[in-house]
Amino acid sequence: MIITVSEFFNSGMPVSTDITDPEIEMAIKTVEQMYVKQMFGELWSDIAQHPVSYSELINGTDSMAGLKMAEYHLVFAYMIYDDMRLTRYHAVVKNDEHSENPSREDLLSIAKHHWEIGMTFVDECSKYAGVEREKHINNLIFNELVF
Repeated sequence: MIITVSEFFNSGMPVSTDITDPEIEMAIKTVEQMYVKQMFGELWSDIAQHPVSYSELINGTDSMAGLKMAEYHLVFAYMIYDDMRLTRYHAVVKNDEHSENPSREDLLSIAKHHWEIGMTFVDECSKYAGVEREKHINNLIFNELVF
């Protein structure tokens, strides 16, 4: 995996520590296998087997966010879209000391926002690595939503 569970928790994504490591790990593996791997094709195997050789691609540079940053956003979006628990009470909005349950529409809007950020970072990484990704992958997770 490009990112670890602890890195995801420390990324700043608003996910409660009540979420178990196996839940986060499953989301990370799903995103990597279903989306990121497809975007990088054959290069993905080399990235996964030799991460040190791809340190700049994975960690980013001054002009590129890197695969880790992309995955933080993609995993967070996937978790929201898949209706995973983000807190012990599922996804909640905190405007003050009280929590509110957002509408499904609001949640999908948040998920879409993070997915688009992640895909922007993936595009940067693709260009850096010289890989042309297929544009249809952007909409795989949100295939029933109209953008």
